[in-house]
Amino acid sequence: MNYLTNYYKNLSEQLQEKVNHLQKLLNENAPDATGMHSKIVDSIVKHHASAYPHKRVGDHSKNIEASAAHIKEILNKHPEAPFTDPEKAIKAIHPHAIEANYDLEARIYDTRPDAAMGGDISELPQGEYEELTQENEEDYAEELHGKVMKDIGG
Repeated sequence: MNYLTNYYKNLSEQLQEKVNHLQKLLNENAPDATGMHSKIVDSIVKHHASAYPHKRVGDHSKNIEASAAHIKEILNKHPEAPFTDPEKAIKAIHPHAIEANYDLEARIYDTRPDAAMGGDISELPQGEYEELTQENEEDYAEELHGKVMKDIGG
């Protein structure tokens, strides 16, 4: 029994040394991660909140400040924060700020010839409008990713 106790005690000490080493590395690199996170958040706010604000006020007018604050809150409190990858940050705001965003959805009317000619694309066959909206959201997420990468020097 004494042998097993010593064996597991030794393993535990080795594991603790490895954990301490990893924690030290994490602490040394944390300022870089925090700085990158701030750059990513600032860039997303710059490009998304002003162009496609998702928050509204009383008369349903756009509220850029509330949209920016909401995006910052999502990204700063997200379980994966701090973000060092813009793609993950964009995925984190997607359900809150990109999906069902009326201003972003209106982009479809600028890109579809039938919509630009006055056609009502919301009357497309069942499922086609939803597919079009989803493609628009995916395209926009890719565009936003490119802008953020440019801003952060990637």
